Amino acid sequence: MNWKENNLIRRVIMAFLCNYIISFGISFLYAADFGTDPFTCMNLGVSSHLPISLGTYQLLINIVLFAIIFVFDRRSFGIGAIINMVLLGYMIEFNVFWTDKLGINAENFADKMVLRIILLSVAVLIAACGCGIYMSCDLGAAPWDRLGQVFEMKSNGKIKYRYVRMVYDCTAIAIGYFTGATVGVATFFFGFFAGPLISFFGEHVGKKVVG
Repeated sequence: MNWKENNLIRRVIMAFLCNYIISFGISFLYAADFGTDPFTCMNLGVSSHLPISLGTYQLLINIVLFAIIFVFDRRSFGIGAIINMVLLGYMIEFNVFWTDKLGINAENFADKMVLRIILLSVAVLIAACGCGIYMSCDLGAAPWDRLGQVFEMKSNGKIKYRYVRMVYDCTAIAIGYFTGATVGVATFFFGFFAGPLISFFGEHVGKKVVG
């Protein structure tokens, strides 16, 4: 097995582990009960006005976004994107299940505001770290995550990912709000801080870990 094969296997393993880390962070977000991330917020709002389920709508919007991004960046299609689009949902369900069994859930923390804020902060940091490293694996990424990277790449670095991410996350929040979705503290937290944090972890941790 040559160096390139070793490096590919390492990046695939890292992409899988990082998606699990993201799901772990999201399970804490559920326990904090401060709302959802901007993308989910938007999808919940829009799908509530359509004769289809949230899962079906989210799959369709991912396919549309993926097709648009693929035109500009064919590297978007890869094992990393497949891992995220196919497995992340199941990973989240698994982690929400066992954290609930351990008593880390919204019901137990309903009257513990300080702990909920701590959980929210930890959730965002964990999810952003996992996402930043996962995107550094360069094996393709989920359309919503890849969108900002394509803007940065096509502008030759003039348009930074962190700022693009903030713009489209905040746009998603606005769409979610006006279509009737619940907008919570976590929704705004992700909207304003996810982009910069993902960019930070990708640049300062992802490049060192992935190589």
